Amino acid sequence: MSKDRVIDVLCKCGPCTIQELGGKIGDLSLIELRKILSDLLREGIVDKKPDYEKGKLVFIVNKKYC
Repeated sequence: MSKDRVIDVLCKCGPCTIQELGGKIGDLSLIELRKILSDLLREGIVDKKPDYEKGKLVFIVNKKYC
């Protein structure tokens, strides 16, 4: 269920850092969010890419899952 919420937020908001994503979801702790994102990365649903302007990694949902 939490995976679906993370995917929905990333689809609506576009690329987000983990801090931005945590702020938009709100009720998940940062540790829980990291676990969910790592599962989504392993499953190939989410990609992690560098954002050179922010100096951080951003998470993006693959197009076929939006």
